[in-house]
Amino acid sequence: MRYHVEHLACATTLRQLPRAYGEITNTRAARQAVEHRNRQVTDAFTTHLLPHTADLVRLARQGLDAMPPARHHTGWRLLLDDLDHATEHIRGILAAPAQRTGQLVRTRAQLWPYLTTWAEHSLIVRDLAGQNGAAAVPVLPVAEQEQLTALALAARDRGELEPFDSWHDAAGRRITLAYLIENDDSTILALAEDPGGDLSVLGRFETEYEAGQASPPQVPAGVLRPDAPWRTEHPQPEGELGALIQDVITSSHTGDVARSIAEAVDDDDRQRGPLPQLAAFLRVCAEFADALDTDDGRKTAARLTVLAAQTDTLTQELHSAGEELGAQVAVLPPYRVPRPRHVAMPPGPALQTTSPPPAAGNAPLAGARRK
Repeated sequence: MRYHVEHLACATTLRQLPRAYGEITNTRAARQAVEHRNRQVTDAFTTHLLPHTADLVRLARQGLDAMPPARHHTGWRLLLDDLDHATEHIRGILAAPAQRTGQLVRTRAQLWPYLTTWAEHSLIVRDLAGQNGAAAVPVLPVAEQEQLTALALAARDRGELEPFDSWHDAAGRRITLAYLIENDDSTILALAEDPGGDLSVLGRFETEYEAGQASPPQVPAGVLRPDAPWRTEHPQPEGELGALIQDVITSSHTGDVARSIAEAVDDDDRQRGPLPQLAAFLRVCAEFADALDTDDGRKTAARLTVLAAQTDTLTQELHSAGEELGAQVAVLPPYRVPRPRHVAMPPGPALQTTSPPPAAGNAPLAGARRK
């Protein structure tokens, strides 16, 4: 996790330099900035991660082997093969003699795509390795489980069940932690929704830590576009809306997308989102057309005023949809596996984004609203 964060910070800082200071026209300065990024990421990897890569991949494979069979395991195994491939190339590049400064610079540049592979897949390794040695989830007596499940469903209908964390477990269930609000007090319920839609309570706890420790460990979340480049390798987005689009493409959690929507509709005087700006733009255009003091100008002004009002309505609807999405507290399903960066995909239809067939059952927790 530490390497994942350091790589992302270094790569993101370099990408944001033009936005903060304008395009770097000095070729030498631009080259030195890239070299600085490469050096920082190389040092972080060789210091914190390289000595443990073999053990991490081995533990991830063991965790994967211990999970109930699922069609998306093929995609995860390809990603672990991808990491073995990247590690082999990293060790080979580092083993080559490089005494002079110029050679070190070229070595770090050669390492960059393989270091990025580890940054992209490191959270998947963490989640798969976390399947090893996971404490057995205590099973409630049937009567107690039925009682708590009925309590949870009733609380959800009253709007008194507030989810705050969610993931998928190895059995394909959606695990959700939610606050149960009772008499101005709250406890935490751990709930499991199976692929068929049936909901059950795993336990009731006093703290978030206890609930997390007593719940099944998470498996890697899915991605929106399995064949998309990693977030630091997307083309630099154009404009504020382009950046928000990229944020959604690289998101796995509803909370991230809800925040992007909130930024798009933000009407704060200090930082207005693109939709309120569009409405303001339409109104000033209407003002200009009306100021022409002609029949045609007034007709155009009326048309622009209607468009501004429609944009206001769209902004309000989008704000409501963003709040609704954020309240769902969900992640993309694990079968949306990213494609490997180096090893070849097997022939045949892609398995990564095939959804299980829908089934009827209890409604998910998406209806719970926040207070």
